[in-house]
Amino acid sequence: MENNLQKQDLFNEHSYDLHANWYNNLYPEKEQKVKVINSLNNYKGSINHWLQELFFKCLTPFTKDKNAKWLTLGDAYGHDARYLLDQNIHHVTASDLDDSFLKISHEQEFIKDFSAQNAESLTLEDDSVDYILCKESYHHFPRPYAALYEMIRVASKAIIIIEPQDPISKMPILLYLANLLARINDKRSIRYGKIGFLMKGWETLCTKFQKGNLKNLLQDSIFL
Repeated sequence: MENNLQKQDLFNEHSYDLHANWYNNLYPEKEQKVKVINSLNNYKGSINHWLQELFFKCLTPFTKDKNAKWLTLGDAYGHDARYLLDQNIHHVTASDLDDSFLKISHEQEFIKDFSAQNAESLTLEDDSVDYILCKESYHHFPRPYAALYEMIRVASKAIIIIEPQDPISKMPILLYLANLLARINDKRSIRYGKIGFLMKGWETLCTKFQKGNLKNLLQDSIFL
């Protein structure tokens, strides 16, 4: 039992390290990070912008209060925080496991406030923000239950969790073809297989948690 717990702890730490270093490995130079931020300032009209707007539309009921305090989780570039700032919300803090990219975003005046936060162990006080937005990040957490408890603890009004839906995980024929192609390229199999598993795990998590002892608290939370 103790050995299993140690293995789980090692897995968690390894996961944190991988995610913390992901964007720095992808964009090691400051100039590369600045280029990404500039692209986010000028991507209107693109398919990516259209897709992001679909996600953000569900926030409309929550953005009416311009004085509410927001925290975004897993917001590597500060893109989610930028959207909220564009809605004239005054108090928005962007956060990610590693704040290297967020520092550049702040220098470029893309965001205002930022901090390094592990979603599974937030450094904030109880009820210290009104809303928490966790967009396209939840499935990356090695201990999703811990992150959910932490979000509920810190947010006084609501948490908004937005997760992508991988169509391949819902279409057995496409999944079969993807795995068939993976015999040629193993990386493709890892990509589709893991995404499908994570999305299924997310659906199961929502079902289990809503039946748990925090059901009453979750009535004020929204799962998307």
